[in-house]
Amino acid sequence: MGPDALVAPWDLIALSWFLQDGQHRASDSGNGCAMTGRPNTRDVSKRDDGWAVTKPGAERASALLPTQAAAVARAKEILANEGGGELRVRGKNGQVREQNTVPPGRDPKKSKG
Repeated sequence: MGPDALVAPWDLIALSWFLQDGQHRASDSGNGCAMTGRPNTRDVSKRDDGWAVTKPGAERASALLPTQAAAVARAKEILANEGGGELRVRGKNGQVREQNTVPPGRDPKKSKG
């Protein structure tokens, strides 16, 4: 990679998750994918058949709901179950009109492992 190469923001985040001794701590952040180091993100956007919850880069929607409020609630649930992340709500024109950080969900079981 030459000096003029662009670096994706998630690559910088992934690099910052490595400690000096080489231990990986992406899972400690609770706000990204431990496998790729990319932030966990969901978009809510309008489609002809309803409001879609999508993960950037995915071919299919995670959920398709009749109202924006229902889609936002489902996106928050998905993000919480996956350790938290960023939720972007897009208006009918496709522009991001709201962005929120969703904290990790709480595991009701106090079991080990």
